[in-house]
Amino acid sequence: GWNVYSAPKFSVEPKKWCFPIAGCVVYRGYFSKKEALEFARKMDERDFDVFIGAFNAYSTLGWYNDPVLRSHLRLNPIRLAGLIIHELAHQKFYVSGDSRFNEGFAVTVERAGVLRWLKSAGGDDHIVQASKMWDKEDLIVAKILKARTQLRNIYLRELDSKSLAQKKNSIFQDLKSDLCGGNCSGINLPNTNGEEFELNNAYLVPIDTYYSLVPVFQSILDSLGGSLPQFFEKVEELGELPFEERQREIESLQKRIKDNH
Repeated sequence: GWNVYSAPKFSVEPKKWCFPIAGCVVYRGYFSKKEALEFARKMDERDFDVFIGAFNAYSTLGWYNDPVLRSHLRLNPIRLAGLIIHELAHQKFYVSGDSRFNEGFAVTVERAGVLRWLKSAGGDDHIVQASKMWDKEDLIVAKILKARTQLRNIYLRELDSKSLAQKKNSIFQDLKSDLCGGNCSGINLPNTNGEEFELNNAYLVPIDTYYSLVPVFQSILDSLGGSLPQFFEKVEELGELPFEERQREIESLQKRIKDNH
């Protein structure tokens, strides 16, 4: 399937859509690429930046038995295990209307679960492979999130549209050069499946949503000695807080991580 992400031309804050059960999310999902492209075109006409990201799986949050598709079996074992664990994590815990919290939690559980599975299978070589894959992913994500912060700060300044457009273009050109030498065609960046795309505000949305809180959740898991049952309890406590209070707790943890580095 395909998720369509949108953000205003001069904002890194995503457009959101609200649904029963899932709450408000930062994408519109489609099983038809034609429908995804049509919706993306309409958002583009409304002067939004748009990014279409393919997804391999989805979770019905325990309402139905979610399928393992034939296409999943073409993934390498580490990716396939991660995909299954990630979607099961959403069944374990989900906060309606807080995509960053849900995805940061699921990515953290995905990685922890894959490591446990590989250790139980005695796959030392695969553990090294997985660790290298995540290290590379984290390095790329850090560069993208740094650019997002730069853009957010620029968009908050009271500049005219021409100046904003110039600064926006400059930051994305620098990011493209940093990520892939200026030509990202065919480069398998996060959430792209190697497909051609445009670096814009909308592409930043899934990167921020999936990865920005992973260090927070990982620090919680590490502080509990890697105990997943205790981790789930702590995450549930955070998830039950009102949104603003939860954000304050997360920001406090982020500050602690930054201070320790």
